[in-house]
Amino acid sequence: TLLAGTALCLISFGAAAADLPARMPAKAPAYVAASSSWTGFYVGAHVGYGWGAHDAELLDVDHKSNGILGGFQAGYNLQVGSAVLGIEADWSFSGVKSDDRVLFTAGAASSTTDIEHKLQWLATLRGRLGYSFGTVLPYVTGGLAYGEMKSSAIAVNTGFGAPFDGTFSGSDTQRHLGWVVGGGIEWAISSNWSAKAEYLHVDLGTEHYLALPAIDPVP
Repeated sequence: TLLAGTALCLISFGAAAADLPARMPAKAPAYVAASSSWTGFYVGAHVGYGWGAHDAELLDVDHKSNGILGGFQAGYNLQVGSAVLGIEADWSFSGVKSDDRVLFTAGAASSTTDIEHKLQWLATLRGRLGYSFGTVLPYVTGGLAYGEMKSSAIAVNTGFGAPFDGTFSGSDTQRHLGWVVGGGIEWAISSNWSAKAEYLHVDLGTEHYLALPAIDPVP
């Protein structure tokens, strides 16, 4: 469009040149960037790091987890004055997990249990509320979280007697519905590209897992 417009201007100027009086060259007007607006649909990708804790009733152990996660997001923003209202959905692959070894002894009896809790994936659906400073948008966000977790365990028992002695293993997968809150800051690099840094706190509630068939389900 710019090239076509320039060509049209040159042709028009050439046709009328004989009728124009001579004048001094004029300095081109200074370039003024168009005002930025956050209104519109968008898609993107993200990568980050997650950490947290799982409180398990099995042997009363608190499990700490961490790992990398990343995925994709899409959303829509509507700017009204300086306020920016939006909705965003995202989905993340996850490597966030905990690995723990639990030792239990009772006299001559002992049990060694290796337990892994892993967040398989995480999705959120959130509202966003921000305040535009032109190309910079700080915001708060919150909504629903939905994730899948897998719990695996291997227990080696000795000295308890039948049927509790031996090696027991198993795994169970459950999906959790919870909530998420957080905030961030987004920077408009150009009219079509932006980057953001964001922190989210996710609570996925409680579910029961039957990781070891020899033991009752525990949350």
